[in-house]
Amino acid sequence: MIHEFTHAIAPFLWTGVVAMALYLRHRRKMAEINAGPPAQPQWSAPQTSAQDQELARLRERVRVLERIATEAERPGSPQSLAAQIDALRD
Repeated sequence: MIHEFTHAIAPFLWTGVVAMALYLRHRRKMAEINAGPPAQPQWSAPQTSAQDQELARLRERVRVLERIATEAERPGSPQSLAAQIDALRD
C-alpha cells in the first residue's frame, strides 16, 4: 500500500520541486532588475589622470609593436626585428 502511494504522489512532488525552482529563479531575476545596474566606482581626479597617462603609454607601445611586426615582414626593412625589440627595452 505504501508503495502504491509513493508512486501516486511522486509526480506531484517532482512538479512541486520544478515549480519552486522556477519561482526562485524568477524572484532572483526580479531582485537583480529592481537593484538596478551595479554602481560605477567614483575615481578621483589624480587616479583618473594617472590612468589616462598609463593608457596613453600602453597605446603607444601597441602602435610601436604593430609597426615592428608589419615592417619586419617587408624584405627591405632597415633594422632587424630583434634590433628593434632591443631598442624598445632601453
